[in-house]
Amino acid sequence: MNNRQPYGPLVNWAPGVWIRDGEWFGSPFRRRMTVIKLENGKIWIHNPFDLDSNDVEALRSLGTVSGVLAPNTIHSSDLSTFVSHFPNIQVFAPKTVARKVQGALDWNALPQLKDITWKPVLGTRIDELLLLHKPTRTLIATDLVFNMPENSFKGLEKTIMRWNGIDGQFGPSKIFKFLFVNNRNLFEKSIQETFEYDFDRILMNHGNPILSDGKRLWQEGFNHRFGLSENSI
Repeated sequence: MNNRQPYGPLVNWAPGVWIRDGEWFGSPFRRRMTVIKLENGKIWIHNPFDLDSNDVEALRSLGTVSGVLAPNTIHSSDLSTFVSHFPNIQVFAPKTVARKVQGALDWNALPQLKDITWKPVLGTRIDELLLLHKPTRTLIATDLVFNMPENSFKGLEKTIMRWNGIDGQFGPSKIFKFLFVNNRNLFEKSIQETFEYDFDRILMNHGNPILSDGKRLWQEGFNHRFGLSENSI
């Protein structure tokens, strides 16, 4: 039985950056795969989907698919299927996920790349990795922040998500703060370090991308939820 989730087209979102949005088990949150083409022509994938053969070939047409990242422990279900199409690909994932995928390595083994800064976020249960794509000044996150449109939820779900702080607004959720952060000092230090990054845009897994003024919104969102500020580094 094929459990592939429906997904949309690959869209050239910025120079050297493509995104593909898809369903996530019928949830209004949906999800996003990001494709990055490095200056050397190699392709890296963030949050891989289970793709059909035509879309696998479309990825190959962009360049040499050399690296893939399962961005946290929640969004890793399609990793093994994706990797099966690219036998020579480098595979990186949270430590608990990497143990289950042949040939996968954890965040400690990530290579130094000219175009990308890696940022493992410490102090959480989901072991998320942030990416800064320096040429486009884009910060790429997964579940650390949301930017859901106001019409995403209805009824009781809307009431809950309004309490959660993600109904029609950008930022980290209350549920993330209370359930997924397990070492607040380590987590806050990781986030405060991102306040030094040079970025303007934000891609996240759930919700609309931030096209400008992303650094200010990122800082304000974490200051609101966790009491952080750029001066507290």
